[in-house]
Parts: sequence; structure tokens; C-alpha cells
Amino acid sequence: MATSSSPPPYGPISTSVSPAQSRQCVLSSIKQIRIKPSVNAPALDDTSPSLVTVLSRVRDLVSAPEFTPSSAAKIVDDCAAALPNEEFSDLLQTSNIEDHTALYWAIVNDRLEAFSALAGAISEFSSNCYSDLRRACMITNDQALFAQLNLGNFNAKDELLTRSMGCSPVVIEVNEGATSKLSGKSGDFHFVVSFRIKMFQKRLRSAEKLTCEFVAGGRIWWLRFAMGPKWKWIVGVGLSSPSSPACPQVVLQIEAHSGRVKRKVGYHEELRFLDLRSRETLVPEG
Repeated sequence: MATSSSPPPYGPISTSVSPAQSRQCVLSSIKQIRIKPSVNAPALDDTSPSLVTVLSRVRDLVSAPEFTPSSAAKIVDDCAAALPNEEFSDLLQTSNIEDHTALYWAIVNDRLEAFSALAGAISEFSSNCYSDLRRACMITNDQALFAQLNLGNFNAKDELLTRSMGCSPVVIEVNEGATSKLSGKSGDFHFVVSFRIKMFQKRLRSAEKLTCEFVAGGRIWWLRFAMGPKWKWIVGVGLSSPSSPACPQVVLQIEAHSGRVKRKVGYHEELRFLDLRSRETLVPEG
């Protein structure tokens, strides 16, 4: 048997990550957006050679068949260097690519690296871009990005109180296609949504209204609590624009923060679930 004093060869150590891990890494790097007051922005000079060139490169970045995630940041930096900051920001938020913004197409085409780089060039987002982002998250059914960008239309009074009380934002998790423990049903059109709302009763008593928005089933939904007469809770579920109409059956369970069922809304003498089945088709608000 032949022997050798040389060490055995070692192959490269695999450092690959799953697509889900890679996506989560990009998501965590995206900051919440800030909405600027609605103003009449000056029209862009779409005849400017530099602007035309930049728009062409941005269009390719978010919609061309070939896409290299690692090159997205460099392309955006080059584009940003070719225009004044404000002009580049306005360009990205104008519906100049098939009647939508560049950021919209970055989401729809699942190019989060491009979206992250483009969003980083914008300090404050216009109401038009904000609406476009909400639509994109709805179309792609992307609750994770919807939440990361803070795109929900939350009650301003509640947000102020939340900061004053020092409690964390509402955490919303959507699980689609799973069997609901509440209804016992499963399928493509069923989903389970969990809400973790810290200091819930104190916030509701202070603000008198608490609304949470989320994306599920290709729509934007809202769950709303309000303080009614004699301090009784009123709870409702509905759709937000631009969702399509739906006729949902909703079962609501409220748990104590320990995870043990404390009380279910609507019933006090027995432990039951609150059935919010709609007898009429819901249409979106707004």
C-alpha cells in the first residue's frame, strides 16, 4: 500500500445560504419609509439626456430579463451621481415605467436588492409612491415587506400614544394555506393571522380606536378595535384600497399575554369564539 506524507486535499467550505435566508437578510436591511406631505412637485424635464439615460438604466435594473443582485447597488450609485439628489428621488417616485414607479417594479419582479438600493436614495416618500408600494405588496402578497416598510394606515393618535408609552409596535404574522385551529378549515383561501399587541387595553382606552392592516390572500385587510358606549369593545374586519371585494368568514380569538385563553370577545358567561362572518360582500375603504 502506497503512503504519502502530504496532507489530504480539502475542498472549499460551503457558505451557501437558502433563498429564504438571503431574502430575510435583504429585508432586514430595508428601513421603514417616511411619507412627506403632499405637494405639487415640479415636472421632470424628460428631455434631459442625463435623465433619459438614468431612467433607462433604472428601467433595466427593475424589469430587464437579466438581473445580477450584486450589481444593483453599483448601478444605483452611478445613477445617483448623474443627477441632483432631489431630481433622482423624484424620478424614482414618478410613475414613468408602465404607469408605475421603479420601486413598484422592483417589488413585483422580486428584486429586493434593487429595491433596497433605490429606496436608500429617497429620504421621504411621496403619497403617490406610498400608494404604489402598497399595491405592489398586495399584488405579490408580501406581508413581510409590507410590515418592514410600515405601509399600514395606522391611527396617528395611536402611533403617538404608542411612542409615549414606550411600547413596541404591533407584530403581525400571516400563515396562509394552513389549517385554522379556530375553524378547522384549510386551503388556498384560508389564512391565520396572529397579532401581538402590547399594552392593548391601555392603548385602546387612551386612543379609543386601534387599527391594524396586513396583507393576506392578495388583499389588504384591516382589523379594528374601538371603544363603544359604556366602554364596550367594538371589533370589525374590512378591506383597504385597492383590494378587490370579498365575502370572508372570520373567527377571532383573544388570548392573554401568557398565551392562555383569557376571554373571547362577545361572550362572557362561556368561552366561545367570536364569529365575524360577513353576510354581505366587503368592499375596500378609501
